[in-house]
Amino acid sequence: MVSEYVAMMEPERQRLDVRVRELEAKTGMSAHIYEESQRAAAEEHNDLLRNLHICEGLLAFFERTTQFQVGWIEWLQIQHALLNELRFGTSEIRKIAPTERQTEEIVASSLELCSSMSRERLEQVKTLRNRIRIQLSVVANLIAQNDNRTNMAIAEASRKIAFETKRDSDAMKTIAALTMIYLPATFVATLFGMVFFTSDTGSASGLRVTPLWWIYLAVTVPLTLITVGVWLGWLRWVRVGKMQDEESRGLKEKSP
Repeated sequence: MVSEYVAMMEPERQRLDVRVRELEAKTGMSAHIYEESQRAAAEEHNDLLRNLHICEGLLAFFERTTQFQVGWIEWLQIQHALLNELRFGTSEIRKIAPTERQTEEIVASSLELCSSMSRERLEQVKTLRNRIRIQLSVVANLIAQNDNRTNMAIAEASRKIAFETKRDSDAMKTIAALTMIYLPATFVATLFGMVFFTSDTGSASGLRVTPLWWIYLAVTVPLTLITVGVWLGWLRWVRVGKMQDEESRGLKEKSP
């Protein structure tokens, strides 16, 4: 029965060991120093982690069944010792039945061999489990390193964007300063270029103002006030909308 169990489970354990060696080669942290490794790409780390977890689950099954086998053989050894104590309890009986005694020793040796082999397989399974745990830690560290590199790249991109934004802000300040310099001259040129002012060489001042100059003020002042009022109203509407959104989010967070 033990031989049949070994013949059934040992090939599966060996295939699992080969699979773990393949995964070790992909992480670059192999227990076989002379084996050529081909490291997995960063986008393959999640699949590698999933395969390691699958191997870990299969290994848990192997470990439990191997522990059962070790315990079962130990139980057989105990029962065999009790049976021999009942059958060959005295030296007289031992002298009478040498053949049975020889058979008993063969059975005891076979059970001891099976027990040793089962314990050895259990140690192999535990070693394989430790190797898988090491690989899980390695893959987790690789994923963390890739995330750190990604965060550093994002930070560098953000720094460049901030630098470009600052440069654009400096350019806008320059444009605003130039506008402030030329704005008075532009205003004066526009004002005196209107039809309300005409040059008159016959007058003492050389400049004649039309009596309808008040039309300019009657149109300009209300239009300016309307423009400023619309702008202030829009700012207030945006501010109220933001306050309402914040209040609604606060109510949602407080509600169970």
